[in-house]
Amino acid sequence: MQARYCDYDCYRQQATMGIFWPYRSSLEAITVLTAISAWSVMMQMGALSRSLTEAYLRAHDLLTTEGGDG
Repeated sequence: MQARYCDYDCYRQQATMGIFWPYRSSLEAITVLTAISAWSVMMQMGALSRSLTEAYLRAHDLLTTEGGDG
């Protein structure tokens, strides 16, 4: 399918918009943005859980080496 444009400036504007916003429908855009935000939250929760686990293990090792109840 070939689109019609009024002149070179219209074509350039449409081509630029296609590069920066390639989604044709709002549902597709919402789906992509939801996937990106879910991935971001997942990565943050993964980093938080790793940090908490490492802190717990360090504290447990410290108690064990000092002769604590561990």
